Amino acid sequence: MSGPRLVFLGTPGTACPFLESLVSAGFEVAGVIAQPDRPVGRGMKMCCPPVKNSALALNLPVFQPSSGAELNEALTALRPDLGVVVAYGRLIKKEELALPPLGFINLHFSLLPKYRGAAPVQWSLINGETETGVTVFRLDEGMDTGPVVASARTPVDPAEDSPALFGRLTELGRGLLVSAVREIAEGRAAFTPQSGEPSHAPKIRPSLS
Repeated sequence: MSGPRLVFLGTPGTACPFLESLVSAGFEVAGVIAQPDRPVGRGMKMCCPPVKNSALALNLPVFQPSSGAELNEALTALRPDLGVVVAYGRLIKKEELALPPLGFINLHFSLLPKYRGAAPVQWSLINGETETGVTVFRLDEGMDTGPVVASARTPVDPAEDSPALFGRLTELGRGLLVSAVREIAEGRAAFTPQSGEPSHAPKIRPSLS
């Protein structure tokens, strides 16, 4: 389909289904940006992030900037109209946010402004939430603070663990993200400031995992 030229930013396996959904929906993904390869395990073997492997399987060019300057260079080279972010793993600075004409959107695994931060699914379960969801919002300079373009809710089963809830939220979010990109492409998207009491979801300590 015709539409905005996208760049996708993501790193872990959590992000792969969203990249695949955008490609399947017919959007032009000009390139994929992921975190650099990292040493893993006792042998400190260098491993690729899952999104890199997914992008290569889709024959998409991959960039792995290790600094803000390199990220800026990658975005300048790709010339995207819109950036789409799912679990990229680092904040995007004002200079990079200004590069795509349509800005950046991010899919977050909570109903913002609740559970801003790195571990929204885990904290939803720790705190015994009965409902959660996913939110697509425009990135700004804050931590998950930008205006919302779309969200979807789902009840939380008390018996669910984190992988099960992640899986359901992923399925819920895939269609939501595709619809949000389509609305932006067609000029129908409405961005609404976040409302309600914010809460935060910092990275989980080993004692809580």
